[in-house]
Amino acid sequence: MSKSMAFLLAATLLGGCATPPELESLSAPQKPQMFKLEQLVEWNIRHPYEPAKYGLMPGTYTAVQENSAGTFFRGEPYSVFYPSNYGRYFVRTGGVWVPKDPSKEVKTFVYFNYE
Repeated sequence: MSKSMAFLLAATLLGGCATPPELESLSAPQKPQMFKLEQLVEWNIRHPYEPAKYGLMPGTYTAVQENSAGTFFRGEPYSVFYPSNYGRYFVRTGGVWVPKDPSKEVKTFVYFNYE
């Protein structure tokens, strides 16, 4: 499985990412894009048993794939965290999908077996 397919699959598996964005016709970005987070960004998502905290670590996020729906920005290694069982967290390499439609939500994604 290619790395791009691995993170797309992972995007569908994260609890805060119920439905993945339009995934057809993904390609390399037409122009280089990146942004830098200076501090930790976190948010709570309702979970059946308790609030769940998701987040992005500080660092540089670089555009790696895009289509007409939005752009995937990959962070540095271990850039995304999300809850596991018993109050623990997973920290994985991943990033954020930024939609081109401002009315849609930004969504996180992770790569499995990237490192």
